[in-house]
Amino acid sequence: MMSPNEQNKLKLRQICFIFLAFMPVTKISLLPSVLSGFCEERLWVAALLGFLLDIGVLFIALHLYKKHDNCTLFYLLENKFSKGAAKAVYFGYGVYFILKAIVPILEQQDYVHNTLYEISPSAAVFVPLFIVSFYQSLKGLKILGRCADACIWLTGLGLFLVFFLAFNIVDFTNIFPIVQKPTYKPVNALFRSIIWFSDSVYFLLFLGHFEGEKKQTLKVVGSYGLASFIVIFFMVVFYSAFGSIAKTRFFATTELTIYSLAIANSARFDYIAIILLMFSQVFAIILPVYLATKCFERAFGLKKALIPAIIINLLLAVFTVVFTEKLFTVLSFMSNYLSYVFIFFGYVIPFALLFIPKEKKLENTSKA
Repeated sequence: MMSPNEQNKLKLRQICFIFLAFMPVTKISLLPSVLSGFCEERLWVAALLGFLLDIGVLFIALHLYKKHDNCTLFYLLENKFSKGAAKAVYFGYGVYFILKAIVPILEQQDYVHNTLYEISPSAAVFVPLFIVSFYQSLKGLKILGRCADACIWLTGLGLFLVFFLAFNIVDFTNIFPIVQKPTYKPVNALFRSIIWFSDSVYFLLFLGHFEGEKKQTLKVVGSYGLASFIVIFFMVVFYSAFGSIAKTRFFATTELTIYSLAIANSARFDYIAIILLMFSQVFAIILPVYLATKCFERAFGLKKALIPAIIINLLLAVFTVVFTEKLFTVLSFMSNYLSYVFIFFGYVIPFALLFIPKEKKLENTSKA
């Protein structure tokens, strides 16, 4: 049996795979359509700006790793301020991660209903997601690495099939002109869609739970950069396929594959890609729920994650049932009123951590 410390250990390779396997699949469904509605052919510019901010947060986290001897974020805050301050920050991040999970959960629900069912099924068919989430939330960080090790291949194959099936309907002239007089639209689009970004903040919670390696900055930033490039290229392909009507093509992955003339005249091979990506999306959606559980576990000084795991997953399950088929209502509310919350926890706090002075000696800890 593994010790608690071993259960909370990740390999640097697994952290890279978490970004590569889980980050793209949460941004290739509804986000391309949303960005198209705000800035049309410049949707990829808005995404690029968001990813540059996220990569900046990664550099901050990697700097904290070196500056504070790879201690955990909780220990860093406790050591510099107080245990109460550390618990308050973790409580805030727990709420943040719950908010971050809401839109992807509703998005996945609508995606499943519209892709796999001819008529809208009962909300109960989505309950297994929360059972898996609850089980995973009770485990150490090591389970995230194992899921990423498996899902990296499914995500890679699924994305390859999507690009392969959609490429014959792409007209890259739809994204021209690439260079034009700058406007506020991409920036506004990023602000209104910020709930899909700031995934790099996960790395702050991984500090103290992995061993350093040579060229680790290149590996971590490179993996996040590659995942970002895949998403940006997907958006270029998406808008190139649909042009000015892209903003009306919700659930981009399905729209791209089914619109292909090759698919229209043959068997529905696109379901292979859709199912592969859905499998990875399940664990990508669970990731913020998992981290929310761990944050509340530390915030309330609990020895086990059982109570927060029950409460969070039950709360999200009820929310999903109540707001079934209300994805765009929830999305509109969060975009209009909660964007600053995502900016604060995703970017402001990580930037503020840079100003914490280095202590003469910090104990290295691997507690969650």
